[in-house]
Parts: sequence; C-alpha cells; structure tokens
Amino acid sequence: MDSGFFTSPACEANGNFSATSRLRVPLGEWLNSAVYTCQVTHQEVTQSQNITAPQDVTECSDFAVKILPLPTDQVLLEATVMLTCVVSNLPFGVIITWEQEKKTLKSEIADQPGEHRDSVISKLDISTQAWLSGVNFYCVVNHQNLPTPLRDSIRKEKDSIDRTWIENYENDYSNIRKTASTFITLFFLSIFYSAAVTLVKVK
Repeated sequence: MDSGFFTSPACEANGNFSATSRLRVPLGEWLNSAVYTCQVTHQEVTQSQNITAPQDVTECSDFAVKILPLPTDQVLLEATVMLTCVVSNLPFGVIITWEQEKKTLKSEIADQPGEHRDSVISKLDISTQAWLSGVNFYCVVNHQNLPTPLRDSIRKEKDSIDRTWIENYENDYSNIRKTASTFITLFFLSIFYSAAVTLVKVK
C-alpha cells in the first residue's frame, strides 16, 4: 500500500530508535481475518510481520454507547443538570470526550463502573440554561479496539419542558379549584348551620 497509513517520525530512547505506523482498514476485512503485512527496511535490512485479527475479536456492533435521558424534575428544579454516558462491552481504557456542538468540554479515561457488567460511565455537569438552549451534546468514545470512534448525542426535545410545565400548572390549578370549591361549600354550610341553630334558640 502506498497510501491510507500514517507513520510517525522515529524517536530515540536510551540509544534505541522506534517508530509507529498506523493503517486504517475496513472493518469487514479485519473481522474476516484478512492478513496484513508490515514491512520495515533499515540500512538494507528488511523485516516483515504478518498481522490478523485475533480469533476472539468482538464485532463492533456489540459495542454500545448511550447518553441517558434527563429526569424532567431535575431540569425544572436545579441550576445544573448531569449528563451520563454509558459505554458497554469494551475493555478498560475507554477514552470518552464530551462535546457541545464542535467544542470539547471534557475528556477522560472512563474508569467508573456502570450498573451492568462490562460497562463504564462518564458524567458531565452542564448548566440548565445550556440544556434549555437546545444545543447538541455528544459523547465520543475512542478505544484501541475500535476502528472508528463511537458517538451518541442528546439535546432538549423542542417544547418538551414547556409541555411538562403546562401540564403541571394545569394539574395544580385544577387541584386549587377543587380545594377552593370544597372550602366555599363548607363555609356556606357552616353559615346555614349557624343560622339554623340561631333560629332554634330564638323559638
């Protein structure tokens, strides 16, 4: 191959030189046990190494990334909200990057276990105002076992909070009306009762 790969410049450590070369290959070829050969030539000496996928490789479709939906009450009552990204079926060493549109907010090696086996989570605190603005937030996952990064996105559903607030308001207003009606009824009953008692005493 004359293209499709990147080789970093050689570096020295304790008198030894090393270089890294990376080649991006189609996932289908890799999972079908295609054989790739890395050939290195230095001072008229050539060495080669065959590389193929291990037999126990897991298909990429088994990997999963999901940003959990936000509880409505948290959005309505708190100044900040917490986004949670869950990554499943990847070995440890997962690098998770949070992005807002094209701006990087946070990057870390996720080591906090999730609720399920073989899962890790990453959390991000954002202001409620930023969430209500309707912009996209992304959870981008990188790992050496992934041919390409995985990602999931989340944003405030249009008018979802507004509809919830209206429904809550209407429910509260209905309850207030019922309470007021009950109070007024009891008030008039007490007046009628007092009047009846007064008439009995007068007779």
